[in-house]
Amino acid sequence: MKKIVLVSVGALLTAMPAMATPSHTSNSFPNDEYMLEDYTYTNQATYANMGVYSGSVNVTADYTNNEYNVVAGTYLPAASETVTTCPANSFCPGLTGPTYYDATNAQGATACSTLSGGYNSSAAGASAETDCYKACTTASVAHSTAVTGNDYYGAGTDTCSATTCENGWHLNPGVPDLNATIGSTARSGYGYISNSYGGDTYNQSAYGLTEQGTFAVEYGDNKGIITGRSQCSSQSGTNNDYTWSNPTISSTLPNSSGRYCYCTLDSYTPVGSETISLSIPWIFRNDRNDNDNCGGLCAYYCADALQGSRTNDLAFRTAVFDMVSPTQTTCAANVITINWTDVDPEYAGDNDEGTVTFGDDIR
Repeated sequence: MKKIVLVSVGALLTAMPAMATPSHTSNSFPNDEYMLEDYTYTNQATYANMGVYSGSVNVTADYTNNEYNVVAGTYLPAASETVTTCPANSFCPGLTGPTYYDATNAQGATACSTLSGGYNSSAAGASAETDCYKACTTASVAHSTAVTGNDYYGAGTDTCSATTCENGWHLNPGVPDLNATIGSTARSGYGYISNSYGGDTYNQSAYGLTEQGTFAVEYGDNKGIITGRSQCSSQSGTNNDYTWSNPTISSTLPNSSGRYCYCTLDSYTPVGSETISLSIPWIFRNDRNDNDNCGGLCAYYCADALQGSRTNDLAFRTAVFDMVSPTQTTCAANVITINWTDVDPEYAGDNDEGTVTFGDDIR
């Protein structure tokens, strides 16, 4: 509640304790005799304004309730007139009804500890119960012996990731957040193969590219290599004037010829680690004006935008990387090679007996 006006006139004409000096000053007394809060009315303690020469007068303070807008991720603390970021270890879904000052109770924040299962923690600004978490344990990742990350309440996205595995199992790298991992890092090399015979092709052997319409980009600072495919289609699309703010995205394309160039990603290989398969929809790159131009240059334009550093190139890179859903590191069973001797050659391999997965069947 906030003091808005003083109703009636005058002030108590007795000794008062020292108070803070009001922030505002007026050289005249209000005609309606409604004095504003936090004001000094200079030299206005006169009979005309107060109605007395001595003694005392009665003053009535008039208050109105301020209504506060408490959106998700914020709350109104007790005895406060300022809506504040939700505190850590709580969640604040926002308040839809009128919210007023309360001298005793905080409004809009619920402690994560009220949830069952020990999900007692959250970051400041949490807006839903699914933002509450507890530390992951080895029970969160099968066959792990050490883990990192958090287990989130309900449908919250867990970040439990294995750091070591049981004997017979190895770390299976998850899909990283490519925007966080690569971001705007400059490329150190790239290659591609045209979508059509006789089209533009460059440096394909350096990246093991063998199929038409494929491309690869290698990033500096040991950020790894991505590979992908391009496709020309008759399906038109938009790149939002090369900003990719809301581009055309398709899980499938109706054909593989046309003037409209699309791109997708197939894999990411971190430096010194295994290749991680990716699966994302097609994203519209640009209109190449005619079928031959698209067939000859679509792969180049996909690679060029993903390795470039111009503003529109980085916008395309961000839009493509945003479609990659990160996953966590898990534990995968080791594959063991069995070297057989004295096997009748005509039956060798019939039962796929050359390898076995740890913990699985021996054939």
